[in-house]
Amino acid sequence: MPLPEGLVDEYRKQFSQIDKDDSGFVTQEELSSLLSQMGHSEADVKEKFRELDQDIDKKISFAEFIDLMEKLSLGRDSSELEEVFKLADEEGMGFIDYDTLKRMLIELIGSSDRVSHGLRALRINEDEHIDCEQFIEIANSI
Repeated sequence: MPLPEGLVDEYRKQFSQIDKDDSGFVTQEELSSLLSQMGHSEADVKEKFRELDQDIDKKISFAEFIDLMEKLSLGRDSSELEEVFKLADEEGMGFIDYDTLKRMLIELIGSSDRVSHGLRALRINEDEHIDCEQFIEIANSI
């Protein structure tokens, strides 16, 4: 499934922020800076870098960076997210509102700014009702 345009723009901004020397590529050192902030170990950084650097040129292109971000976000367990959704859907209606979605994502991700930026990038409307499948997709995209 193609990524929403807003999410690609968000990834491009992140890529540019990580690419400190404006080379158009991310080095292992630059990647380490990002992933350590996300709680990943140095060993995890090296492993991810090796996975992504398929041409073994010791740098990651923007396309390779998008692959990394997708892999990292898909690391959340769907069954765990279903349980989180069920807890949030206190009335058992099968959906949650925007405010509940945002609160739950902040609890999951821990960063209000990241959640706000992600919801804007995904163009989630404040008057929208979110079902469980959408919740899982959104949680895995931010």
